[in-house]
Amino acid sequence: MTINKKSLALVAMTPLFFFAALGPFIDQMLWDLGDPFSMRILLSSVMWNISLIGLIALCGGFVFLNSTRKENSLWYLGIPLVVAYAIIAVSPVVAGFFVISDPSPPLYHPGVILSLLGAYGTVFLLPPCAALFFWSQRQQGRWVAVMAGIALLITLNSLVLTFYIFSPYLVSAGLLPPPQPHYIDGQMVKTDGEGILFLFVHLLIGLPVIGICILALAGHIWYTPRKAAPAPSPEVQL
Repeated sequence: MTINKKSLALVAMTPLFFFAALGPFIDQMLWDLGDPFSMRILLSSVMWNISLIGLIALCGGFVFLNSTRKENSLWYLGIPLVVAYAIIAVSPVVAGFFVISDPSPPLYHPGVILSLLGAYGTVFLLPPCAALFFWSQRQQGRWVAVMAGIALLITLNSLVLTFYIFSPYLVSAGLLPPPQPHYIDGQMVKTDGEGILFLFVHLLIGLPVIGICILALAGHIWYTPRKAAPAPSPEVQL
């Protein structure tokens, strides 16, 4: 059985899409298996290390694009996804070099920008970039264009969630009016968690669906050459 380099590269590109949804279950599984405490700490720290996971995805994306650029004229549409992996991997590390002394820092502060990219890069970078990536693979079949549409649909949820993430900074900058209190039967109702539903949908449904689409593409690329490969001809006895 031959190993398809492009399929393995695609598999390496998927951990960022699953880590938030599967991480708690894997943590619980490690506890249930009774692994040594030090081993659980090590595995958990690796699993939740966004920079390490982003680096793995970055390497996979680079290998895949390098392997397909000569056979796919639209390969360059996959570059934004690779760049997104790089930003997500590097931002948490670089953000540590910027000290934020202001209790209410402006949005344009480099430390704030890098912190937001590290924490929420998977929210507003991955879905639109994944849509471009799927569109670049249309030569694999029309069904890949459907994957691009799915990624665009998930992007709509990301846009709503992005608004909730950035709205406090826009309010502090005077670009948005402060939220008005809501009253029911004369009682003020807190609405601090309005965006939490969109966050759950994104992390538990949206990103895993995109990851499954990439895995399906990896399976298709791995299976197609095997299916098309001719059977070895029997030796002719003279």
